[in-house]
Amino acid sequence: MLPIYRHTNAPHIAPEIIAEAYGPIGQALAAAEATGDPELVHRANHLAMPIHYVLLKMGPGSPMWRAVEARNGPVDAEALSASFDDAVTHYRVNVLSEGGAGKPFFEWAKEYGSVVAKLGVPAPPELADADWTRVRLIQGTQTDKLADGYGRAEGASDGWAIRPGFGKEKLLHYLSPYNDFEEGNRYRAWVRARATGITDEAQGEIASFSIGDQSASFDVDLLRDGQWHTVEVGVIEPEGAATAVKSSLFWRNRKAIGTYAIDCFWIERVETPALANSGTFPQTPPLSAEASAP
Repeated sequence: MLPIYRHTNAPHIAPEIIAEAYGPIGQALAAAEATGDPELVHRANHLAMPIHYVLLKMGPGSPMWRAVEARNGPVDAEALSASFDDAVTHYRVNVLSEGGAGKPFFEWAKEYGSVVAKLGVPAPPELADADWTRVRLIQGTQTDKLADGYGRAEGASDGWAIRPGFGKEKLLHYLSPYNDFEEGNRYRAWVRARATGITDEAQGEIASFSIGDQSASFDVDLLRDGQWHTVEVGVIEPEGAATAVKSSLFWRNRKAIGTYAIDCFWIERVETPALANSGTFPQTPPLSAEASAP
């Protein structure tokens, strides 16, 4: 259950488990606040860190976030970010994981609650009218690998992106059968990315992106304008907890490009006669009208 390396596809990070844990955690936070003792508040915020961390990683619109709200009422995203930031600051947390720089993620987490309070689901324009029971959106900073690649990015859907860097294909994330998809269903995948500093001499493909057995590439002609572009990756049928998300900026163009960054990627359930009534993501309780609103 808990070996040294676990990602957000772990079975104990399932919507109904976090939804059940969120209630007592909220009671502890409220009780600490009621005492007026700052040290007790710090301790309660520290206690809440694991629950708040996975909610930050999943984001609103996710099965986990919806399950928490269905059981406990609306999540106060700004309070969640503030609680997490207090624990990070007070206890001087500076590393996200072994080999994972903490500062970029902690800065993103501090701001993310305000972004959610303003936008609901901080989605790209292509998902302005998304049905979140069919779509799973993952921001660059919500990937579970390459934390040292997180950075601010103007025009990104939540203001941040991930930069996989040059060289061989880099593992960014594993899809979760508990939070991202329902086994037996098929999903169409997209990725939103941009590049900057492309020289006039650059030609051909400059970056790759793959989910499972499907992959797409970004061509110089598409990204030369320095704007965000979305490409379709293909249709995947995720299975188990080993569906990997990878990307790379090709070596041969290292001197011909400045940066390559991924804003976000998402999968949308493909509707077929056999799947039309299959329901939503797994292990998610029925939603009230209030809880289902982004």
